[in-house]
Amino acid sequence: MGSRLEPAAASTPAPPTPALTGITATANSGTAASTGEAAANVAQTIELANILREDVVQPSLSADEALANAPERSGGHFVVPAILGGGEGGA
Repeated sequence: MGSRLEPAAASTPAPPTPALTGITATANSGTAASTGEAAANVAQTIELANILREDVVQPSLSADEALANAPERSGGHFVVPAILGGGEGGA
């Protein structure tokens, strides 16, 4: 009749990544009732690196440029409809 399916050859699993190793080590280091340092270590299982860039001052729009296409404005502000009662108009 039909051919028989042969099981795939067993392969060796890939080694765990450093992140996974850190997570499993942290999980294995404490218990559900841990307190103190062991419990605090569970809050962050992967080392953090500062990935934020330094603030750089760059040119920006003037108030008049920012409000140039505003449907309505009052002084240097956008005027929007009130949504919580309290009269008409804006600012």
